[in-house]
Amino acid sequence: MNIFKILTRGDGKINEPSVTAFMGYLLNPNEDHGLDDEFLKLLLNALIDDNNKSFYKEIIDGEEIRDLASIFTVDVRVERKLPFKKTSRDIDIVIEIKGITPENDKSIHVIAIENKIRDASSEALQLQEQSAALVDFYKDGSYLPRISQVYLTPDGQKSIDNFNNSKQKINSGIELKHIRWKSESGNILSLLKKLLELESMGNVEPIGDYMKCTLKAFINFINTDFRSSINHKNSTGRMLLTEKEFFETHEIIEKFHNQVMNEFSISKLKFTGLRVTYHSNTITNKTQFFALYHEPRKDKYNRYILRLYADYNENYNGEEFKPDNKILRIEITNIEDNVETVLKILRRNVKYLADLRD
Repeated sequence: MNIFKILTRGDGKINEPSVTAFMGYLLNPNEDHGLDDEFLKLLLNALIDDNNKSFYKEIIDGEEIRDLASIFTVDVRVERKLPFKKTSRDIDIVIEIKGITPENDKSIHVIAIENKIRDASSEALQLQEQSAALVDFYKDGSYLPRISQVYLTPDGQKSIDNFNNSKQKINSGIELKHIRWKSESGNILSLLKKLLELESMGNVEPIGDYMKCTLKAFINFINTDFRSSINHKNSTGRMLLTEKEFFETHEIIEKFHNQVMNEFSISKLKFTGLRVTYHSNTITNKTQFFALYHEPRKDKYNRYILRLYADYNENYNGEEFKPDNKILRIEITNIEDNVETVLKILRRNVKYLADLRD
């Protein structure tokens, strides 16, 4: 049984609160998963650097945190509400590391995790507002615990931009860290794999069979971008692809995508299984620039269709465009046969849209 497959919706995708709840469960050493604080220590190891090693100096063994429970107590809360101005701000996971004695039971390190499993759900001001709420809530006179704000996201452009913008604006006393689900060293996928590896080598206490299978199922879900299967079908029976599969089915498509990202002002991508939509707020008023569709066919190899959305119901000096519900479109089949022609059409569309903006 794969619990994550059971939790998926009708479209085969698991929802964000379910993933957040499971992450909070794994990070909480007081839960019944049998992992103790091993996964939490792996996360802390990914967060510490030369600036805060001294904070954990009593329990650092080489480069890694050990024996956390011997000095600290840990409290993990999911969907924590913190007061903010006249309302509140929700933080997906808040981990409070406190002193172990009654005389020293203050929070000394607070780790606030904002989880996103879809790049499109990243919000521009969320991290700044959460930062302000954290400082207001945990500051006690002149005392403020160490606060690490973790932005856990896919490797999408919108998430990256929001993180970089927030890093320049949040409270200077807060450490803002960007951790991806699977794209870099120190990501959640690698931490889960390391946990299983440590167990297999006898470096941590044995993990029960059910928990071990659950961790492997979670790893599989991360690998498939939180879908129940790489080959999940949509409502029409067509097979959905992961983002990786979409671009790597044909080498020419990956080359085309890289060229588009380098040449045009793409502000974000929206991937939906059989289509990737490229957005640019510098090219069109409506942000959507064009979309690339994948259409499997029985009579030949996979084909791709390109649709350009000008967002204007005006005539275009080119026979490929046809007005359709105030959207001008172009469809090119067999894009893999003539990438340069497609790029020329995109460049022409950029000029056309730029003229309309003026």
